[in-house]
Amino acid sequence: MEIKNEKGLIVIPAYNEANNIGNVLRKLLDILGEKDFLEILVVNDGSYDDTEAIARSYGIYVLNHPCNIGYGAALQTGFKFACERDYDFVIIMDSDGQHEPKSIGNFLQEFNNADLVLGSRFLSHIHYPIDFFRKLGIWGMRKFIKILTRMRITDPTTGFQLIKKSALNLLAMDRFYPADFPDVDVIYKVWRQGFKIKEVPVVMYPRMSGTSMHSLKSSIYYFARLFISILATHIEEK
Repeated sequence: MEIKNEKGLIVIPAYNEANNIGNVLRKLLDILGEKDFLEILVVNDGSYDDTEAIARSYGIYVLNHPCNIGYGAALQTGFKFACERDYDFVIIMDSDGQHEPKSIGNFLQEFNNADLVLGSRFLSHIHYPIDFFRKLGIWGMRKFIKILTRMRITDPTTGFQLIKKSALNLLAMDRFYPADFPDVDVIYKVWRQGFKIKEVPVVMYPRMSGTSMHSLKSSIYYFARLFISILATHIEEK
C-alpha cells in the first residue's frame, strides 16, 4: 500500500539495550530508505548502560526517563510525543531485535482497514519457538480476550503493533494506562471504544542478548493487575 499525506512514528521503548539497539536501528534505517513518511523515536526508560548514546548516534529522536518506570510507561511517553507532533499513526516495536523490521510492510497494507493492527508471530510461516509456560500464558490471554470481546486474537501479548491517531489519542491520555503490561487491557480499551482491530502476520525472533524490559512477574500478579485495570476502565466510562 502507498501511504499518502500521512506521517508515522516508530516508537521503540528501551531499557539497557546497548547490545541490541544499534543493530535494530541499522536494520530499520535500511528499510526506511524509501519510506520518508516514517520517523523513529527511542524512549530510553532509565537505562544505566549506553543505550541513550548509541540511539542518539543514529540521528533519531530520543526521549529519556530519569529512572526505570516500566515498558508501558515508556510506550505512553512515545504516544504523547506522537500526539503533540501530530503524527497520523505509530508503530511500536521492541528494542531487543525480536521484531523483524521488514514486517512493517504488513501493517501498512492494513492501514485503511483498522485502528489497531496487531502483529502475530503465530500467523507467520516462520516458526517462533516458545516454552511451555509462556505458551500456556498466551493461551490464557487468548481465552480471556475471547470472553471479553468475542474476538479471536492469536497473539494478544504482541508488542509489535500499528496504532492510528483515532485510537492513539485515547491511549496517550489514559490515566489508567498500565506502566508494566499494557497488552490485553489495551486491546480491551480500544475495543470498548468501538475501534476496529485486525491481526497481520509478522516475523519475530528469539531474544539474542540481555534481559527483556518485560520483567518476569507472577501469573497471579499479572491477572490481578489486569482485572483492576479493566475494572478501572468500566468505572471511568460510567
